[in-house]
Amino acid sequence: MARARNSRMESLLRELGWSQEQLAARFRRVAAENGADELRAVTRSHVNQWLRGSRPGGRAPHILCETFSRGLGRVVTAPEIGLDMGGEDLPQDTDPVMALAELGSMELDRQRRQMLTGAAYSLAGLALATGEGPAAQARPSRRPVCGGHTTAADVAGAREMMAFFSRRDQRRGGGDGRAALVAYLRTDIVAHLGRRFPGEQVRREMFSTASELVYLCGWMSFDAGEHGLAQRYFTLSLHLAAEADDAPLAGHILRAMAHQAVDLGHPQHALALADASLEQRRYTRATPRERALLGVVHARSLA
Repeated sequence: MARARNSRMESLLRELGWSQEQLAARFRRVAAENGADELRAVTRSHVNQWLRGSRPGGRAPHILCETFSRGLGRVVTAPEIGLDMGGEDLPQDTDPVMALAELGSMELDRQRRQMLTGAAYSLAGLALATGEGPAAQARPSRRPVCGGHTTAADVAGAREMMAFFSRRDQRRGGGDGRAALVAYLRTDIVAHLGRRFPGEQVRREMFSTASELVYLCGWMSFDAGEHGLAQRYFTLSLHLAAEADDAPLAGHILRAMAHQAVDLGHPQHALALADASLEQRRYTRATPRERALLGVVHARSLA
């Protein structure tokens, strides 16, 4: 039986005005950027097969989604290009606590983690960080989803764990100990964030500490060359910092995201992130050392 043509992919290709060869060329660039060396030989012939109904394998669906996303200037999902991801997709929950729980669950499942590590670095997704998309806002009316209370002692314990994982990363690098950090985030931190707080100060301190831990997980992913996954952790960390109303921490995270964008060859997007890192309280409340680093990355984005 002949395969049905992929009419959805054809429709988007017509909308963009791209030829099959142009799609293949853009696909190869995104694949190279994301370290998908096995896909750097994709040609017009492969695109033609996909349009005729053949399903691309491996990381190709993720790379295709990002290729179309960059062309259209918005996030394009697999179903929009006529591809079935087998019921799996990346976490899309806008609630950072729920998103952290789902992301952690996927990371701890060996098969599901392949989807995360295969995800492409998303330029359209940067809108969530620079304010062009839905803004990350504090949720003072957040309802507890776990029993019990999160106390100042729990915050202190989380900070001790942050210091431990940070020292380990500085000494070993390369993502060493990262799996343990993910497990800690998925179990202890998600539970702490989901309980009642005795007061606003404890709530903010816990969300701020959680943001730092998630940021560290993103940095470890960046260090391991898993740029799509690192970006998701950075964005999630930024949302947690917003809930903590921790402006200097948000600036620090945006600086790291700008650094990543520069390294991946996206200076205009890096500049937008660097500009955002310098906005108002993110800069004025930062330490002198952090201000200097914000300035360095901003200069790199302009170079």
